[in-house]
Amino acid sequence: MNISQPPARVTLRTKSLFAAFLFFLPFTQALTFNLFFPLKISEILLFTILLTEFARLNPRKLNTAYFKEFKLPLLFALVATLSCIVNLFWEYPYELSDASVRISNSWDSVLRLLYIYANFFAFYLAIKFIGDDISILRYWLYGALSAALYSWYLVSFSASHLPVILLPGMGAIPQTIDGVIIRCGTFKEGNFFGLYLALSSVIAFHLGRKRMGWFLLASVITSFSTTAVISAFVFFSYLILKMLSRRNTVFLSLIIFVFFSVFMFFFKTSDFFIRNVSNKLFDPMHTLTPDNFSKVD
Repeated sequence: MNISQPPARVTLRTKSLFAAFLFFLPFTQALTFNLFFPLKISEILLFTILLTEFARLNPRKLNTAYFKEFKLPLLFALVATLSCIVNLFWEYPYELSDASVRISNSWDSVLRLLYIYANFFAFYLAIKFIGDDISILRYWLYGALSAALYSWYLVSFSASHLPVILLPGMGAIPQTIDGVIIRCGTFKEGNFFGLYLALSSVIAFHLGRKRMGWFLLASVITSFSTTAVISAFVFFSYLILKMLSRRNTVFLSLIIFVFFSVFMFFFKTSDFFIRNVSNKLFDPMHTLTPDNFSKVD
């Protein structure tokens, strides 16, 4: 069976819920409910879809071909389940750290297992719905665009020492760079936010939304994530090379390349680049410093 064309009929109600799920994906810290952990709107929607799908489930008409396509994810879920069960009853000869515990070590293991199940179900839905209609990914882009615009607002206002309006769930002190510029967008961690924007840019170009793709790619800089910026630069280089291969865009590509090269020439000598990029990447790891902390972590 070709998983890109699932045979199951997609109801309008469930498809709409999945579209909303895609839109709210970037709101992993903003617009969350604090219930020992940040309960996300996307998780609520995913659980609602699960209940809807379960209510419509007919065991007699269950398509077992799906299980053949999901052999590896199912195997991973089985191993994760066994690992969780072992951890619940295993007596360790040392005391477990509770530095990052939300509820307790045991309950945290169960929560992580539930997240694995949720990811597995989301993977199934992605194949089912996106395979049926890839244009539904536009809702992913709408969510990414909203998060990117909000991130530019946070960066520009916080850099200018102006008051900002934080969305519910973000907490009083979101992640900053140099203790001033808010770099996390709608996420808790700027590194994850930057990679999300880079991935969203790839999706935008794949769907032919070039303007949105360029904007999302440029928005990666608002995360101040070294990994994300490098990833964005690699994708940017690919786009430029692709444009250079077309005769009608050679001149524009050269202008963009020259402008970017001049910018990088001056930027790489700045204190900001040395402190937040160069030192972060190349400081030795045998000694913990403020510059290499994220790499060591």
